[in-house]
Amino acid sequence: MIKDVIDLTKINKILIGVIVFLLIMVVFLYKKTLDNKRVLLLEEKENKEISRLAEALKSKEELGIINKLYQENNIYYFQIDEDMEFILNSDVFQREKIDKDGLFDGYRYINNQKEIKFEYRYEYVHYPKLAILIDDVGMNTKVAENFVELGMKLNYAVLPFLPRSLEAGEILRKAGHTTILHMPMEGSNENLNKKTEGLLHSKMPAQEIKRTFDKAMDNVGNLKGFNNHMGSVFTSNEEKIKTLLDYIKDKDLYFIDSNTSRNTKAHEIAKKIGIPTFKCSGFLDNSNKVEDIEKEIVRFINMAKDREKVLVIGHYHQNMVEALKNKKEFIEKSGVKLVYIEEIL
Repeated sequence: MIKDVIDLTKINKILIGVIVFLLIMVVFLYKKTLDNKRVLLLEEKENKEISRLAEALKSKEELGIINKLYQENNIYYFQIDEDMEFILNSDVFQREKIDKDGLFDGYRYINNQKEIKFEYRYEYVHYPKLAILIDDVGMNTKVAENFVELGMKLNYAVLPFLPRSLEAGEILRKAGHTTILHMPMEGSNENLNKKTEGLLHSKMPAQEIKRTFDKAMDNVGNLKGFNNHMGSVFTSNEEKIKTLLDYIKDKDLYFIDSNTSRNTKAHEIAKKIGIPTFKCSGFLDNSNKVEDIEKEIVRFINMAKDREKVLVIGHYHQNMVEALKNKKEFIEKSGVKLVYIEEIL
């Protein structure tokens, strides 16, 4: 009887030991499964981020922000304009600056285990810059869509109070293009002045100039800069143009002088009072013929090579689209970089 009790106790101990062992194994396997799941989820998250960073580089190349992108030994290489700083942000990886590696600067992206998961390097290159500004946006949206289809880095000036000013401007902004206000100002043609809604007139008192400008800005949707539509009289009136520029300085806007008069004071005043500014060097479509516009594109490309930074104005019509389409490959191979206005101010 005593022996049976002892044997039963041993059996119970063995059973308890087995149960404890099995419980430990279950906990261990459960923990290992969770750990493996965490690792897989982390790897998936990292791989998605690596893909996102690679796509971001390709997107920047398509926009012309970087050039000659290629991959070698899991490192991306490209060229960037000497005036720019380039960084891709990541919420997944820690970013580390690469010390000078020959001609290349760059960044590495490190995970928590200090493994390099993504890397890019770039060299700085000097490019002459050409900003093309398309004036008079707003009569329709179809031409805006046609400009977007070009896939070119262009700038647009939206004329307020036209039938589709806001809609056309929104199409261009959503496509990533710089859009500014094309502010109507008094010119030398009195008939055109009378027909132009929202015109700034040299006879206006200061408060009316400010109110008129604000209405125009509200109509096109709060943009970051503006240029003058017409304006040969208004921009030559030192007192009036200074009133306007003093007002917009507090709004943190930039100004492009369309240079519609030899007597314009606008660009010089903007520089003096510290407003980011640039002056137009000429017009692409004094003639609306496609072949004439193409000749002007070539001329201004050559001018950009001489002057380093040039801004020219074209207008919102289908012939301009066709001329740019025909000359797209020529521009891309010219060594001159099409830029947004902000890059030359």
